[in-house]
Amino acid sequence: MPGPGGKKNKNKPTPRPVPAALDLADAPLNACAERICAVLELPELKTRSGLKHVHKDFDTIQRKLTALYHAHPNDDRVLGGIVVIWGKLSSDIKLRDMLLAQGVLDKIVLALARKPCQVAALRVLALMTTNGGEDARKKVANATTSSILDIMNAERGSRFIVDLCVSILSHALSGRLDHSRLEPRSSSFPWARVLDSLLDVLATPGVSSVSFDHAQEFLVHGTQSLRHFYLANPRAIRFIVALVHSDSLEYRCTALFALMNLHFHAADSKISREVDPLKLMHVRWPQHISDVMVAYGGTRCEVYQIMNATVDYQQALMKAAQDGDLIALGSTLYALIMRNERSVARGMFQDEYGKPIQTMLPFMAFEDSLPHCAKALEALGPDAKLAVGNTRVPVVDMAAVLRIKSHMQKGRWDLARGLAQEGLARSPDELYFYYALSVGTSDTAEDQVRYARKGLKRVREGLRLPGAKGTLLPINESYVRLNMLMNSCEQAFFLASGGIWDALFDKTPWERVIAFLRISYEDSKTYIRDSPPDTPNLHRIIVLFVLNSFVWDGPSYSPDLRELKSKLNRLKIAEEIATLAYNRPERIGHRLAFETIIDNYAVARDEWDAVIARFGNLPREAGVVPDVEIPEERDELFEWLDTDSCGHHNKKRDETFISRWSVDVVELYRCSSCGNPSAVLRKCSRCGMARYCDQACQKKDWADGHKKHCLSDPI
Repeated sequence: MPGPGGKKNKNKPTPRPVPAALDLADAPLNACAERICAVLELPELKTRSGLKHVHKDFDTIQRKLTALYHAHPNDDRVLGGIVVIWGKLSSDIKLRDMLLAQGVLDKIVLALARKPCQVAALRVLALMTTNGGEDARKKVANATTSSILDIMNAERGSRFIVDLCVSILSHALSGRLDHSRLEPRSSSFPWARVLDSLLDVLATPGVSSVSFDHAQEFLVHGTQSLRHFYLANPRAIRFIVALVHSDSLEYRCTALFALMNLHFHAADSKISREVDPLKLMHVRWPQHISDVMVAYGGTRCEVYQIMNATVDYQQALMKAAQDGDLIALGSTLYALIMRNERSVARGMFQDEYGKPIQTMLPFMAFEDSLPHCAKALEALGPDAKLAVGNTRVPVVDMAAVLRIKSHMQKGRWDLARGLAQEGLARSPDELYFYYALSVGTSDTAEDQVRYARKGLKRVREGLRLPGAKGTLLPINESYVRLNMLMNSCEQAFFLASGGIWDALFDKTPWERVIAFLRISYEDSKTYIRDSPPDTPNLHRIIVLFVLNSFVWDGPSYSPDLRELKSKLNRLKIAEEIATLAYNRPERIGHRLAFETIIDNYAVARDEWDAVIARFGNLPREAGVVPDVEIPEERDELFEWLDTDSCGHHNKKRDETFISRWSVDVVELYRCSSCGNPSAVLRKCSRCGMARYCDQACQKKDWADGHKKHCLSDPI
């Protein structure tokens, strides 16, 4: 019987003592790992059920491994075998995170410093980072980057070791990047050394495709956060610039947007669209600019049109102040809005001393004329029409245009878009409604492209602005058409820039990104062809055209970029005009990326062309980054670690080469009616070839001729 307060002893298993010797002499590390598993009675690690047992008894298993290590702290075979076991466990994401939480990286760093354990430690780090989450990668980067850089530089002659090191760095460092902020120059992390080491690998004769892919991937991803370190390393910038000449469309795209990201934290974020008529009145054009404007046609130029519309606007206001006829004023304002973007200027009725005066009109500020005139027009009734030039326009549409213009002037984009959508439902032939829906903020960029494409499609079919055959400009020179081209171009480029990284990681279709880039390219080219030489936006669109041209025509460009000479000359004149008459060109991301390419292109080509040419058009299986080539003597170790499950087959991206992307292929991802790209194009259910962004486009294309084509095709 137990004594007072005593309890009967229960049978408890006695912990198995750590063996003093494991007999691991001269055994390869995979054999060491198997021997350790057997001696410590660990579950079978090559099966799913075995890993489930590890989940249940993780703490116990980890204590056994830790005790074994402490019993043999100087035995490389023991340390190497334990590291290999940790690597096997790391194929399970949850087990990997549990290992990292218990500080195994400290012992892996020790293994990196011991030659017999080095390869195993590197392979385990590759396992932990290839499919690792951001937190895991960040931990690996913080703990191992300096050691890996030391090994990579010391083992430059071993392609296998270098490939492993570059792969680990590329994956781990991506978790260390924070694109929302600039890494300070004073950072204690060895970023400068990372860039130099990766560039040294790229410049090594015979660099492998594994090292090239991983190094270039990190270099194009790091520009936004590491701006200071790239600017201090011109060789890194030149490498990215040289990629825009690659045969690989993917390399060209990522390089282009990497250069935009390089300037993200330093670029201007706003574009000034204000035009001061008083400044225009006092411009003195240099002779070479006057010659350009005369050659185009002085009365067709933007400055002339703005000044002419301003005079007509002021005269209409003065007349209305005398007779109080808001209907006549509203009709005139509608015609002026159709004619010139800047026809409704800000200001107010003033006396000769600048003091505001009250007229018989119900407003003092000029821009307030718009809603008052709209109200007067609406009072005529829904069926009323008024003559504008040689066309009779419904007054409800005229009033809607005036209200939309008022909302747009005051930045009330949601209200403007709502009225425009109502207007289109009522009058699908009013081009201004399409134009209004092509303008707005970045959160409606996709809709802006869609409506711009629809409006441009209507223009190509012959739809014209009211009065276009009489008092107004020809449609090709109308700002409504040109601005739809501009908005389509800029917003499509914006959407492509936001989608490129998602496409690389298989979160959005490559086809959609490429379709947006194609739209931006085509519409910028058309805008430049038809735009007056003095339009305020021309310099921005030329810059966008040049950037797009590197995507589509980059491989054909010579080092001196002679193919772009005419566009660059026109850009210079457009910039001079903007500075003299409007505003100095803003230092936005597009422009800064453009300048970086132009300034570095020739030298970058000379320095990196030979390297990039080796990899720019290598045929590889889509979605697969090349695996590290394993030496024969390491086969058993890597087979034990199951390289198929922990290699680089993460379907991270779709390799995209120019030979694959013809214009015909891109067209498959654009609406067959209006040309707009969409993530959810609907196919024609009969032929399966035509694609549409909505039912309206499908009905229209059916009426426009697809019916005949579709019904004639054999099914």
